[in-house]
Amino acid sequence: MDIEKIPSFSGSAQEIGAAYAQRYQREIAGFFTQEFCRYKYSKSFLSSCIKITSKQTPSAFAFLKGAIKQSLLSIEEHFLLMLHEEELYHRNLHNKMPHCSAIGVVVKDKNAKFTILGQNWDWSTTYYPWTSFNRFALSGAPRVLALSYPGLPVCAGLNSAGLTLMWTGAGYLPPVMPKVGVSTYALLFELLLKRDVAEAVRYLKNVQNAGAFIFLLGDSQGKFVLVEGVPGKIFFSGDEFENKPGHRANIFEFPQAITAAKQKFPSINKCHSLKRNKVMNKFSRKLELRPSVAGVKSTLSHPTLLVEKSFSHATLIQLIVNSRKKELYFRSWRQKQKRWSKVRV
Repeated sequence: MDIEKIPSFSGSAQEIGAAYAQRYQREIAGFFTQEFCRYKYSKSFLSSCIKITSKQTPSAFAFLKGAIKQSLLSIEEHFLLMLHEEELYHRNLHNKMPHCSAIGVVVKDKNAKFTILGQNWDWSTTYYPWTSFNRFALSGAPRVLALSYPGLPVCAGLNSAGLTLMWTGAGYLPPVMPKVGVSTYALLFELLLKRDVAEAVRYLKNVQNAGAFIFLLGDSQGKFVLVEGVPGKIFFSGDEFENKPGHRANIFEFPQAITAAKQKFPSINKCHSLKRNKVMNKFSRKLELRPSVAGVKSTLSHPTLLVEKSFSHATLIQLIVNSRKKELYFRSWRQKQKRWSKVRV
């Protein structure tokens, strides 16, 4: 990935959607074919989700309306792509592995506070060639720097106001089935247009979500919150924002989410998420005393968290954001011997 040539798109949401689809026209079609070519889905479920998305994630909806002007896909196919997490990791979980580890810390620097968030993006290695970064400047909203996959424009990242979003999949033990609502990837798009954690939380409290997820949200004022979602319900880490490090590895930890998802664990030897959580618990104590980008890098690069040797499922990219400096650090699969790259929003 050439950080000097990150594509930039600006204008209204529809204009940006059209420009994005024109830039990645063949990639979007190819990714869709790889993922959904023979996939059987409910047309009525998809139609109902589209209706809710148009109301509750208006910017994401406008982006997709613009995208179909230049895309080789229909609006229904674009929305099916946006339901990637719900359809392929919950309805169709077999032969797929739970993925991603995320961690966040609050830094108190003299009279200022800010957050550092990071994650390992773990996925099938068939997705690695599709990885890209993109900049989006929607009129009237903060600029966004996002990790992207074709047709999934915002997968994680930060914006120019300092809001950062990292996340992990969840609701896999056992797989919870999606409900009619807003897809996870549409929520990711909409959330990174907010200016701070407080605005993002207010927004999420009024959303009807289709799937399960765990979001970590931090901003440049030192606000940090963990969010656990099951289909139709979203839970937050208390009324006060977090001051201690927080982390997740596909496992719900809020009692309400655990109950709603009917979450059950196998033994730790059969559950990689539990192993990753154990490591992050240990590192969290050190990060609370000395929170830093270096500390988050070290945590995410622990051999238990950094999945490098597998040829089928691995950490495709590591991401860390310093919200005060509005900088994103990243390192790609099997590049541990190289320095982290850095790019500003």
